Amino acid sequence: MLVLSRRIGEEIRIGSSVNLTVLAISRSRVKLGISGPRAVPVTRAELSDGAPANERRQPAGALQRSGKDPCLRGPWNRESVTQ
Repeated sequence: MLVLSRRIGEEIRIGSSVNLTVLAISRSRVKLGISGPRAVPVTRAELSDGAPANERRQPAGALQRSGKDPCLRGPWNRESVTQ
């Protein structure tokens, strides 16, 4: 595993076409912006484990929400384009 330190606004490039940008840091959360071609799928690890949606574990203390993930909002949200 490669471990890198970045500040807000700094980027990490993966390959020749994917960029990760640190958008915000607050307490124990880091908000990342991911840009790249639409052909490259981007999925959170807890969503790609293969378990059906109704059987996925929620983190302790997580609120049950209906609808789309509130962390995935904005024009860059690929889920809103495909659903």
